[in-house]
Amino acid sequence: MVDSDGNHLNAKYTLFKIGPSTDKYRLYLAGYSGNATDAFALSAPDSKQGSLNGQQFSTPDADHDQRAS
Repeated sequence: MVDSDGNHLNAKYTLFKIGPSTDKYRLYLAGYSGNATDAFALSAPDSKQGSLNGQQFSTPDADHDQRAS
């Protein structure tokens, strides 16, 4: 990606996986490298957990995330 100042940034993971529907689309990440901010490691807004890794995704028909309502 390129930021607003024209700097080229990248983020790579050795593992980037979305789990199956039976696990409510849990996010699995490992092995970050790059010069961009590892946004997945930052605290999720309104989350009880510190990282998005291991959290479940919400879908249009079901709320699975940790966000406060």
